[in-house]
Amino acid sequence: ILVANPSANELALQQLVETIKQRFDSLHGGLANNNQVLEGLTAKLQCQQLSANSSATRGSPSGQDATDGQELRSELAKLCNRQEEWQQTIDDYAKLKSQYGLLINTRERLEEERDELLRRIQQQQQDKNKQTESEAAAAFQTDDQMRKRVCELESLLQEKIDEESSEVVAQLTQEVKTLRGELDFERAKLFEQELNFKDSLTDLRENSGVQQLEQLRVELQNRKRREQEQQRLYGESDQAVNDILRQAEEANAEVDRLKKQQVVMETSLADNARRMEEITAHREELKSQLEQQSKESDRTVNDIIAAAECDKQAMQKEIGDLKARLANAEELLRRRTDELNASTDAVSNMQRYSESLQAERHALKRQLADCQSKCSEAADQAVHFRNLSESRANRVRELESQLSSLQVEHTQLRTNYSQLEHRLTDSLGQEQTWKRKADEAQDTMGEYARSMDNCRRAFEQEVREKETLKMERDQLKRERDQLFDQVNRVRCAFEQQNETM
Repeated sequence: ILVANPSANELALQQLVETIKQRFDSLHGGLANNNQVLEGLTAKLQCQQLSANSSATRGSPSGQDATDGQELRSELAKLCNRQEEWQQTIDDYAKLKSQYGLLINTRERLEEERDELLRRIQQQQQDKNKQTESEAAAAFQTDDQMRKRVCELESLLQEKIDEESSEVVAQLTQEVKTLRGELDFERAKLFEQELNFKDSLTDLRENSGVQQLEQLRVELQNRKRREQEQQRLYGESDQAVNDILRQAEEANAEVDRLKKQQVVMETSLADNARRMEEITAHREELKSQLEQQSKESDRTVNDIIAAAECDKQAMQKEIGDLKARLANAEELLRRRTDELNASTDAVSNMQRYSESLQAERHALKRQLADCQSKCSEAADQAVHFRNLSESRANRVRELESQLSSLQVEHTQLRTNYSQLEHRLTDSLGQEQTWKRKADEAQDTMGEYARSMDNCRRAFEQEVREKETLKMERDQLKRERDQLFDQVNRVRCAFEQQNETM
């Protein structure tokens, strides 16, 4: 019982230990109280003895003191009896303690046996798990090879995508560097032209030449043309960024389409897996039914064959008996014939015995015909059962061929699903690449926008300076016209003076 139910035994041991501890605590408490009472009674008895001695020295003791002494003695006797009972209880406790030690040893032994049993069960479970893992590893070896092949293809495609993305990034970086170089060159040219313009303005202020004004006009036209060229470059860069964003949107649409196709393929794969499981279960059920029916048919055929053999043996035995009877009858007929030939009624006896012999022959022929019909029926039943088992075997082969075709279809669907996942991974990688390119293009556009803002501010500054120069030029023109007027007036006055002279 202890081995069969160790948990119940352990619980019972714990309850017994708790009970023993409670009794031990109560015993110790009772002993302490008993000792206190004994000490009190001893002190009281000593006081009574002292008082009795003092009263004896004074005279006869009083009746009250005698009564108290008697009560104290009776209480002391009761306490002694209680102390003996407590001592007996302590002895019982020692016995219980020894029993408790025995139970503890038994529990430890049971725990060791339980640990050993658990270790054996765990070892068996580990062996079973190892065997299952080996079977699973052997079953999924083909899948691992397919995964390795897919990983190799993914690595090759990833390398190709990385090469293409690096080429595109290098191309975009080169274009950005070219555009930055052109912008720097244009800035340098604008700065140089600004310096030339300021120098020409200074020369214009100094010399007031018309040719320099024409050069300034040409330079302003060149500036406008360069600004138009910059606007065209900005438009082309915007168009390139828009193309990249459009391609990214197309990639996102392609990814969404592939995701939808993946969902459809997963649904189809799950349906096909469910169908294959149903067909497998149906095949197993049919196989079990066919095996059971085949066993029953074999048993029936064997029973029929055994019965036919028994009938055949019985018939052969009957035929042998009939042949023996026929031989005996013929021998008897021959003897009777010999006897009848000697007798007077030979003809009548011969006719009677020949009729009886003919009747026995007809009965034997009927029995032989019945035995032959039973044998033919048994043979027909055996042929029928053989044909039935062959048709069921053909049905099993057809189901196995259907299962093989479904397995091939399932494998094809898994291959298509793997290809779809691969395409989806490629599309996601291309989407990330296009997003990265779009971010880089947006950063480049931001730089272009900042450069354009700087150019616009510089252009506005130049326009303001140009307006200032125009105003100064107009002022110079007015001053020149005034000088020309003064020169003309001086010339006219000089001519008039010459004429008068």
